[in-house]
Amino acid sequence: MAIFMRQRLLWLASVGLAAFILAACGSGDDPSPTAGPTVSTPEPTPVPVSFGQVVWASAIDEETGAPVDSLTTLPNTASQVYASVQAEVLPAGVPVQARWSIDGSELPALDPAPITVDEDRAEAWISWSLTWTVDEPWPAGVLGIEIEVNGETGAASEILIVRDQAAEGG
Repeated sequence: MAIFMRQRLLWLASVGLAAFILAACGSGDDPSPTAGPTVSTPEPTPVPVSFGQVVWASAIDEETGAPVDSLTTLPNTASQVYASVQAEVLPAGVPVQARWSIDGSELPALDPAPITVDEDRAEAWISWSLTWTVDEPWPAGVLGIEIEVNGETGAASEILIVRDQAAEGG
């Protein structure tokens, strides 16, 4: 019985000592710590990009990307068409995305990869092209392009695809 009493006393003493230590740690006199100033990382401000008008062309200057002619309509027998736009201001690292449509319906399978330049540019031409490889002519309708920067439309244009009367002998 004496061993049992000693173990019980030892246990009670341990519990009491633990309670005393815990009480001493949390006296409540110390003010609770306050959070210091928080530093937030500012959201990057989208860089303004400015475009001129879209120019539809049958060819471009390979060195400058500028259109060599200007189309007002697209003959349905044309094998290729370019949509070119002059970027008045185009900062490095800003992706420019083109999206094609025909008669108002998007053609996501034809959308090219975004274009990103390595250095700031001003008055630079950017061009996208579609090549028609089917034996039949383009369908009559309206071909469109929308050029996006930072998720917003920077330029857009449409060109009417018309039947080539000369090719049809009429």
